[in-house]
Amino acid sequence: MKKIIQLKCANCGADLKIEEKREVIYCQYCGTKMLLDDENEHTYRYIDEAEIKRAETEQMVKLKELELKEKRQEENKKKAKMNGYKCLLLVVGCVLLLTLPLFYEKRASSKQEEELQQIVNEVKLDVQNEKFEDAYLRAKSIQYTANWSSEIEEKWDNIRKEIIDYVIQKEKEVTGKSKHKPEKNVFLSNLFQ
Repeated sequence: MKKIIQLKCANCGADLKIEEKREVIYCQYCGTKMLLDDENEHTYRYIDEAEIKRAETEQMVKLKELELKEKRQEENKKKAKMNGYKCLLLVVGCVLLLTLPLFYEKRASSKQEEELQQIVNEVKLDVQNEKFEDAYLRAKSIQYTANWSSEIEEKWDNIRKEIIDYVIQKEKEVTGKSKHKPEKNVFLSNLFQ
């Protein structure tokens, strides 16, 4: 014959009747799970399954919230990094847009200076060949037009004046006279225009 033990539910206080040798019982009134320690003492431990599940659920929710927070922080870091790259790209683009015309003008200026230097060389060659009319006309064509700087423009104005004077001087040395006139002072002629 089976021996029946009587216990009270730790949760609701209901009288419970259980068979000996059972290790786990459930309260038939509130559903609380209880573990029995040994067969002689019949002590039991109250296990609140709902509380354990709630604690586990809270822990899982906190872990998920932590994961989401870390994920948001990573996304924010990536966005900040991308925004930094975009700003850097924008700054570089603006710098390029601002300096590109200067680069183009400088390149155009360099090219024009090369062309003007070629004219100077041709004038000198014409003078050596005693083609003073050609040399004079070429020297008059030395005009700097690129929009770079007034210093470079002034430099070429002075070179033109010197080359014209050179042509006139060499023509006088060879022929004894020159039908060409020296260029006026550029500074004074610009004032009266």
